Amino acid sequence: KFSLFDVLGVEQEQMQKLTATLQEALTSKVPFNKIEINYESHTLGPRNLLLSGRQIHWIGTESEAVLVALEDITERKRISEKLKESEATFLLLANSLPHLIWTANSEGVVTWHNQRWYDYTGKTPDEMKDLVWRKDIHHPDHFERILNFVSQAWKKGEPWELTFPLRSKSGEWHSFLTRAIPVRNSAGDLERWIGTSTEVSAKV
Repeated sequence: KFSLFDVLGVEQEQMQKLTATLQEALTSKVPFNKIEINYESHTLGPRNLLLSGRQIHWIGTESEAVLVALEDITERKRISEKLKESEATFLLLANSLPHLIWTANSEGVVTWHNQRWYDYTGKTPDEMKDLVWRKDIHHPDHFERILNFVSQAWKKGEPWELTFPLRSKSGEWHSFLTRAIPVRNSAGDLERWIGTSTEVSAKV
């Protein structure tokens, strides 16, 4: 009755779950979507299968059935898990370093700061959201210079560096050397920026 899944080697417990789902769909006429089945393939090893389905009625007859779409998502899940591991490693490293570290999208909009940034500035993630270049953090005497330089740097898409003061949560201005490098995909398209700000002198 489910010879395809027998060939794939779906475990009995999963087969019962699938059978119950199909019977429910046939009885209630409610579509089901994205049910994940994990199974051991006889030739490919552990696999992940995504199922979607809906009831269909054969025109001119009283016959009804459930149309099921199958998608092998094993590789997608593997890549997703690797990305999560890489991201977790990056966050652990970025939050353990003494530098102020940040990331920005391809257009230069900063999307993330490490914990050291918040410890130094005394700001919160909500306060920094959409307000990256602020005169209460960036010295007003340098503000226009910073904006002009960075706006051009984003357009060039090349690594850049600039030294300017940043205000600490205690109100003191310390000078930081800020560097940013572009991150590109395999096609060479700019995807994001990673930046660091390293303190070079205290009390500007």
